[in-house]
Amino acid sequence: MSDDNVSPAAQAKVKGSDAWSKGDYQGSITHFTSAIELSTTNNTDFLKVLYSNRSAAYLKLNKITEALRDSNKCIEIDSNWSKGYARKGDALLSSKLYTEAYNAYNAGLRISPNDSILTEKSEQAMRAIRNAASTSSYTSSTTSSTGRANALSASASLVIPELYVKYIQMAIFYSGVIYCIPFLPIKYNYLSYRVAVGLFITLNALGLFGKYGRPQFNTEYYIRLISDIGIMDLFLGFVLIVTKPYLFALAPVITKTAVSFSPQLIVYIRTNLPAAQDMIQSTIARFIPSISNVNIVQALSKVTSSDLESQLVRFSTFFEVYQGFLLVVELLSPSRNIILIYIWWQYLRLRYMMDQVAAKDIRQIFVVIDSQAQILLNHRYCPSIVRTVYSFLKTYIEKQVQLPSADNRSSGSSDSSSSSGGGIASTVRSMLSKCTIM
Repeated sequence: MSDDNVSPAAQAKVKGSDAWSKGDYQGSITHFTSAIELSTTNNTDFLKVLYSNRSAAYLKLNKITEALRDSNKCIEIDSNWSKGYARKGDALLSSKLYTEAYNAYNAGLRISPNDSILTEKSEQAMRAIRNAASTSSYTSSTTSSTGRANALSASASLVIPELYVKYIQMAIFYSGVIYCIPFLPIKYNYLSYRVAVGLFITLNALGLFGKYGRPQFNTEYYIRLISDIGIMDLFLGFVLIVTKPYLFALAPVITKTAVSFSPQLIVYIRTNLPAAQDMIQSTIARFIPSISNVNIVQALSKVTSSDLESQLVRFSTFFEVYQGFLLVVELLSPSRNIILIYIWWQYLRLRYMMDQVAAKDIRQIFVVIDSQAQILLNHRYCPSIVRTVYSFLKTYIEKQVQLPSADNRSSGSSDSSSSSGGGIASTVRSMLSKCTIM
């Protein structure tokens, strides 16, 4: 459009730029929004700049979700404009999604390979990835894991309003709880199970869509997708939706969703527990006298949201592992499902190798189960064939979760980082770094 310099949209853009230069980022957002509303939809070159500017202003106010939404809009308008990928990388880096930020910067570098600013930002993201990997521990990994619920909500809210995301999470949780209520008609249990799993799939799909955009049939998109631990929750949902209902299988869905409500639950506990203190203590004294001298209300009042989230994550892993063992036991019944057993244990294998939190929890659970199993196996009436089969399965599972060492790789590579804790996720990231820097 030839009269952009005198159009109302252009005037609003100038006001937005002036507000930006004065540090009035909220004012600049207001003016850039007006310019977007006044601009014609066919003026793509003008629109992408407006969305880029507003994304930067949102980021200055730490409104990361809005900044990411506008950066994605830039890319949607013009996928060959490197600035849009730079804005997306900035938003992702602020969210501490370092791998995704690195991917975004390198997507921009493929368009503008000589852009020194993009090159510097890409190197910054790679340093952040390495620092996060080198300083990771069980505690920090737990925090990261429990933060996935919030990250999922933020990504899904890029596609639908945040309020709808909360409604979906509440529907998943309450449907799962309804399924666990005994003595309900079977049809209601079955319906609540399907609703919970179906909405769980929907929420995770929306989260991945908000983070990575529309599906693309290329290697780079595939690598980015499978490097995201969230893809395993989507896989879990699809496994559950095609099988008959299992209580221990649905429990991880309930606990993972409950993580989103842990702050509100902590507030509720601290607000309402004191009023019920006498009743709680008298009930404990009656049924569990051994701990009647412990002030349960006082102990619960000290529980933080982070503590609750960590426990919910551990419960989720606990239920997943026990469901795997129940499926093995089910082999003795006519309703056995060998295909489901294989798929479920492959899912656990991926969790073990990709998720540091799950890896430690799974090891702890297996130690407990193995110690209990040894008691039964060493009983004088236990057939020797049972011990032999158990020993075989145990050895097989241990081999399945071991990544190949550098000496065993046919390529002869001397890089052994993937076998020392990075797992599949670090391997995929290494592949991605080689693919994108070209």
